[in-house]
Amino acid sequence: MKLKFSLLLLLTLVLCVGCSDKVKVSGRITFPDGSPLTTGTVNFSNNTTMARGSVDEKGYYVVSSEGKRDGLKPGSYEVCITQAIGFEAPSENSGQEVAGTPTAHLSAPVQLIDKKFEDTNTSGLKLDVKKSTKFDITVYKPGEVPAAE
Repeated sequence: MKLKFSLLLLLTLVLCVGCSDKVKVSGRITFPDGSPLTTGTVNFSNNTTMARGSVDEKGYYVVSSEGKRDGLKPGSYEVCITQAIGFEAPSENSGQEVAGTPTAHLSAPVQLIDKKFEDTNTSGLKLDVKKSTKFDITVYKPGEVPAAE
């Protein structure tokens, strides 16, 4: 009897490995010309869940809510993109003498996408998740959002 119960319990555990009420959400973030956003964080939120995915150098992301790349529970989400900051290439004359060391080139941070995309109230990005979803996003550089957007 104990052996049958143990086998049944083991079979149940094996069948449930990978079982989850979450589904995979991934995608790519690009500019209208097809070039990728190379850094940033995509944030998904609703009344009960907050999740995010880091954007890689080719513009791809996979959403994580509790564990690494574990996805989202089905539902409606508002989406925004944060931390999309790059750095200007230093110019020849931008170096500054630092305590007797050779010229150090310091560059200022640059916002890569329009601020509209940083807030769920202004981004216009919404996603209904029912099953595994590919959610590609087109973003615009600061000041380049078309009037209709």
